[in-house]
Amino acid sequence: MVFRMSENGNQNQAYVKAIVYDLGSENLTVFRGSSVFDMVRASRVRCVQVLHSLGVQCTESVILVSPNKVQKVDGAIQKVNQIYQQLNETLRANGFYVRLEPIIQVLDLTTSQADRLIPLATRRLLASLDRAIDHVSRILDDLEAITEVARLRRVKANLRRLQNQWNSVFEMARRLGIDLSRDYGQLVDLIDEALRRCR
Repeated sequence: MVFRMSENGNQNQAYVKAIVYDLGSENLTVFRGSSVFDMVRASRVRCVQVLHSLGVQCTESVILVSPNKVQKVDGAIQKVNQIYQQLNETLRANGFYVRLEPIIQVLDLTTSQADRLIPLATRRLLASLDRAIDHVSRILDDLEAITEVARLRRVKANLRRLQNQWNSVFEMARRLGIDLSRDYGQLVDLIDEALRRCR
């Protein structure tokens, strides 16, 4: 069950949405080995990032929208459409007469539907947290061997970026009623330790 606090302090059920999407990709035969392959891929990845900023991934192409991000859904979809419009114009200018269209559906979820999707999102988030913990653990193991100041600066910047990403994901998950606190706490501790050693 997803809840949020009302202004008077009472718990009210949040209005939950899901975004189901399919984005045109670089995997078309016409793009293989071409000069635009990386550009098409970069556009798709950017659109995925825009959509993922709204909530947490539930399945490969379904995002549960965090209650505090519901008002940003229309703007995010507009941004994705703009990116694809610009991409299609560039493709045409480069002699590719293929039109890539993003398909995005916004679904209003009942409480029952949201409750069935939450465990899928939780499992996916915990698996991602495990990978992030392993990644930072490897960084900690390698830090003693890094002596170059520039490389240490890059490592520190990457750790801060990872920290910011997970702070955002943790907050969105919390608003959806997903408890990541134990694994998230472990990741925060590891990042803090790695940042301390980078100084």
